Amino acid sequence: MNIDFTKVFLQIVEAAVLNKYPELDKSRVVAVFNITCTRIRRLSTEKSLTAELRKIRIPEDDVINQVTILYLLHRFWSKAPCLEFPLTTLNSASFGSIGRLKLRTSDSVPDYGGKVRTAKKGLTMRLNELERLCCHTVDLMEPCSVEAKALQLAYIHGALIRIHPFEDGNGRTARLFIQYALLKWKLVPTPLPKVRNNAAWALAMDQAVEGNAIALQQELLSRIRIANGL
Repeated sequence: MNIDFTKVFLQIVEAAVLNKYPELDKSRVVAVFNITCTRIRRLSTEKSLTAELRKIRIPEDDVINQVTILYLLHRFWSKAPCLEFPLTTLNSASFGSIGRLKLRTSDSVPDYGGKVRTAKKGLTMRLNELERLCCHTVDLMEPCSVEAKALQLAYIHGALIRIHPFEDGNGRTARLFIQYALLKWKLVPTPLPKVRNNAAWALAMDQAVEGNAIALQQELLSRIRIANGL
């Protein structure tokens, strides 16, 4: 299947950014996306791409980071052995500081809806466990069925939101990990919604956070099948 990844990446970035910044005009997102893609295509090394990442001061910075990460995933990170700490790498890259771990410092998170299930005292251990699971997932599950892959990704997504290890960007980190895994498995990535903008996804996510990932698996599976013509 001949895939135009630029078109796919635009859909993913639009879904991620316009959901977060509803005041941002879509035409502005497209313009920043196109400028960033043009610049990135001229860069030939992983180091030169990571240098494009920036601290988020305005929404356009977020667009640039999202585009850059997707191209890092596509051109470099999905070609090498699994990233040692995929979740931490994706989270810190989203905020322009690869490798700088910013863990949650409170047990109450406003965008989570109140008290988080995992106390901050156990965050490092729980995050390390999930990082290892992510590595095993991308390394060992390529031969598995798309149904099994979708279930594993749904479980990881729910677990990351339940643990909520990072100071910010837990949801986007979970969604970026799914794109990373799909690229690792030579599948086409797919746009994913935020919970506040899709009732069915929100209900499935609530169940996954409680440990039942079946509904989220089905939400993921339908999107993966459409994106890959399965």
